Amino acid sequence: NHDNNCHVNNIKRLSVLLISQAGLRSGDIITKINGNKTESSLQVHKVVQKGETLQMELVRGDHTFHLTFKPEVVG
Repeated sequence: NHDNNCHVNNIKRLSVLLISQAGLRSGDIITKINGNKTESSLQVHKVVQKGETLQMELVRGDHTFHLTFKPEVVG
């Protein structure tokens, strides 16, 4: 059950560029960033805006993925 995690579809404040940079897809669920459980799209937005390298855990269908990337913060 991932009701309290952050669905990529709900991250309206994040640009399409950011989502494609990270390799995220519609329907992915971000469960952790830098080891911290995600609880809202606002939380994800704040962490991403720092422009630091991120370690994400996400669920795509029945699979859990880990990825590391540094977002390009624009504006």
